[in-house]
Amino acid sequence: EGATTGLLLNDPNMVHQAVNFLDRLLTNENWLSDGIWYEESASYSDQASGNVLTTIDVVKKWVDPTDYTDTQFGIQLNNTDLAPRWPLINQFASFSSDKLIYPDGTTIPVNDSYGKKGSPQPLSIVNKGLKNIELPGLGYYALFQGDTTSATHAGLLYNHTNLGFGGGHTHVNALNLDLWGG
Repeated sequence: EGATTGLLLNDPNMVHQAVNFLDRLLTNENWLSDGIWYEESASYSDQASGNVLTTIDVVKKWVDPTDYTDTQFGIQLNNTDLAPRWPLINQFASFSSDKLIYPDGTTIPVNDSYGKKGSPQPLSIVNKGLKNIELPGLGYYALFQGDTTSATHAGLLYNHTNLGFGGGHTHVNALNLDLWGG
């Protein structure tokens, strides 16, 4: 990560390059309207948003040397919180992989996100998994019924409309129905 390396090496150019990278990364071309990373995976989305938020926190710790002038980007950094520079952060900060879980808390396996691993024994139903899901940017909708003793989940995934039919990173799930019961 450029900002951290710049901080450790006391290199203002590296820190400023990281800000420029975020300027290019934090655009609607890279994030769906739900706040999910364009590759349509809750796992990748958590990684991308986590890296962005970490970079912003690192930049907050940076103070430009008094004799430094940023001639390339025109930015002055002095423990600056740049989060307001990118309103898109509010959109993806509201998304987490917890929004894409079955009633037992297992991740719904959309594209490169994996579901339950390990023991074939069923997991207990958890309250946070008892919810309907509406993610139109991703193209996933689900209805549930039940409670923590018995629940059913029916989900529908279709290619999202934000980036056209092919999307950013798809696995040709043009229409996918998943059913879960426990």
